[in-house]
Amino acid sequence: MQAASAQALIVRSDDSPVYREVVAELRRGLADAPDDRIEIAELPAAGLTTEALSAVPAEGLVVTVGLAAAQAVAVALLVGDVLMPALLGWLLRA
Repeated sequence: MQAASAQALIVRSDDSPVYREVVAELRRGLADAPDDRIEIAELPAAGLTTEALSAVPAEGLVVTVGLAAAQAVAVALLVGDVLMPALLGWLLRA
């Protein structure tokens, strides 16, 4: 088995259906990528820790889905000594 060539962390604001739907669509889109060795982790904003964010390499991608997710990532970046990975965010109203 080959190691993942890329890592992505999806942080969603909560477990509401609209956020789950966005995450499912993101997963489908990433599954269609030419290189299928993308490791995807997913967490609710309430479960995000500095350690989880630190596990994403600098060349990885952090995707926030919703305002609470974006705020949780911002706080984790401020609190921890974390290299900033690429960050993509969607602000949705549930």
